[in-house]
Amino acid sequence: MASLYSQTTIKMSDGNKTEDSSSHFRLRSCILKTLYELFRKFPYAQTEPVQIMESCRTDANELNWNLVYLEKCGLVELGKAYDCHPFVACSAVLTAQGIDLIENEEAFKSRFAMEALGKCAWCRKGKRQDRRWQKPNSIRTGGF
Repeated sequence: MASLYSQTTIKMSDGNKTEDSSSHFRLRSCILKTLYELFRKFPYAQTEPVQIMESCRTDANELNWNLVYLEKCGLVELGKAYDCHPFVACSAVLTAQGIDLIENEEAFKSRFAMEALGKCAWCRKGKRQDRRWQKPNSIRTGGF
């Protein structure tokens, strides 16, 4: 299994960790792409956060809050337990919504496109919330 991760490593940049305002967009993109590559090879497999951390060349703290964000967006499902220190979860897997986003190249680029100002495309347009990824009211409220 270790060779799988070394073959599917997605480099975020030249390997240096940067604290600029766009680094979390690159990290989220890398997390999703890493999980997608694993899904394509082993559809039912889950991965440990340490493998994602190594693939995306980040640290546990940065990985943790970005994984939680992606989970809240419905793109990643985390397998939580008490003994996963230093990670917030013991495993991660891409959801169907995450797969759909990656396979829709235009939507993925729109969501994670980096601009010179260090913001993703939809943030640059002044949209603080990307409504394309929310469920319609009829689904969210059960039709009431």
